Amino acid sequence: MISSARTNQIMLATAIIGVATIFLFNYYPSLDLDITGNFFLGDGRFTLMNSPVVETLRTITLVTYGFWYLTICFGLGIAISKKSKFLMFSIRDWLYLVLCSIIGPGILANVILKEYSGRARPRSVEEFGAGLDFTHVLNWSEQCSSNCSFISGEVSSMVMIFAPLIFICKKYRWALVVAMFVFGSLSALMRIGQGAHFASDCIMAAVIMIFTAALLYKIVYSQPSPTAQNK
Repeated sequence: MISSARTNQIMLATAIIGVATIFLFNYYPSLDLDITGNFFLGDGRFTLMNSPVVETLRTITLVTYGFWYLTICFGLGIAISKKSKFLMFSIRDWLYLVLCSIIGPGILANVILKEYSGRARPRSVEEFGAGLDFTHVLNWSEQCSSNCSFISGEVSSMVMIFAPLIFICKKYRWALVVAMFVFGSLSALMRIGQGAHFASDCIMAAVIMIFTAALLYKIVYSQPSPTAQNK
């Protein structure tokens, strides 16, 4: 497990990265457009749009998200029914994993931010051949009515598979950190390359999910379990 002091440090560092990201992409207004522009081919087309390889990888990741959600719900149910650990995780561990997925990708990303941010996706803005206005990160607008660009739901889901495990799996912590960075970056690259998200959408998705996982960790594990063991 991670100490309360270390968790606070992670939350502070994540918050600083988030603020720095917002400042950077607002201070340099063209940065998001320039990054996405590297993938723009013209006529509404992007480098990774309709790529069979990318579509296959995206299908795999979407199936992985679904499998993960089912697994953690099943694990929580089994642990509760047995009133003991299941696959090395306690009831509280399983509850933590479920809460992270529900609150992070579920509520924060898809129910709140993607529905109300109003930020149009890259492929929908005037700079890339469409008709909507480009808006900077975290500048709420009315350019999108639902399922908007901010934040990336898929990057949120990918990061939230690994982030809570980093907090509760001491033995595999650094391997999980590397996996979160690699697969989170791959997910971001696919979505940017398809014209579906700006870079800032993806970075802020990771920042918000990591901060959420840390905050929920502090809440769920605020009282030590008498049977808790380092994993």
